[in-house]
Amino acid sequence: MRDTKITSLRDLRQATRWREESASEVFRTNSAWEWFKRNHQGELVAAGALIPGRGRRGDLVTNSIDEVVASILLRESGANHG
Repeated sequence: MRDTKITSLRDLRQATRWREESASEVFRTNSAWEWFKRNHQGELVAAGALIPGRGRRGDLVTNSIDEVVASILLRESGANHG
C-alpha cells in the first residue's frame, strides 16, 4: 500500500458519499461498510485511507481508499495464497 500524502482538501471525501458513488457494489448498505470499517479501522487509518470523524464531522476518506479496501478484501479472500 502506498503512503498517502494529502496535498489538497479536494483529496478528501465523505466516507458515506464514497460508498454510495464508488463502492456500493462491494458495500451494498451503509451497515456493511460500517462493519468493515470497525473490523479494519486501524489498518485503514494507518494506510492513510481513512480519517475517522470527530463530533459532527463524519468519516473522511482519501484517494487511496479503493486500493486499501481492495487489498484487505483480497487478503481476506485468500486470493494472495497461490
